[in-house]
Amino acid sequence: MIKLSVEDINLQSDYKVIAIADDTVEFTTDSGVEYHINFMVDYSIWEDNAYQFVIINKNKKASPNDEKLKNTLFAIVENFFSKNKNILL
Repeated sequence: MIKLSVEDINLQSDYKVIAIADDTVEFTTDSGVEYHINFMVDYSIWEDNAYQFVIINKNKKASPNDEKLKNTLFAIVENFFSKNKNILL
């Protein structure tokens, strides 16, 4: 997997996204919900090029309907696919 670009993600996302690993980013919503987003290799399909998209609500707070959350998640997923053309998610 090619590393995510938080610089590119932040051009499109509504929340400030920071990298905590090559395959993991995090952000906090206006309501205080902390999310970790991860792309985890899935070897159950092929030996490589298959990933699971993981969304973790770190502080387990209720997440209200939040358009900015949706836009941020889309920016992350779009960046993943723009960097990794031959990937199955």
